[in-house]
Amino acid sequence: MSIKTRDGRTIDDTTLAEWADDAERGYSLDRLTSTDQRLTPADGTVAVAVRLPAGVYAALTARARDGHTTRDRLITEAVATMLAS
Repeated sequence: MSIKTRDGRTIDDTTLAEWADDAERGYSLDRLTSTDQRLTPADGTVAVAVRLPAGVYAALTARARDGHTTRDRLITEAVATMLAS
């Protein structure tokens, strides 16, 4: 059996079993750092909430779906491109 995610990826039984094995082994809290009482991944990314007009959100969602990616990845790439220019 397999499951298809919203961004088009297929998760099969093997992947699910690997995730379950990881969870059973436990996760290292050393890989996380605390910032402003929130847990931040070790890669330094931070979560940022933004408000988008409904039409922009719908277009972003459609683009992510059609491109088999996530809204997060599209936004990150767009901001990085804008800042690099």
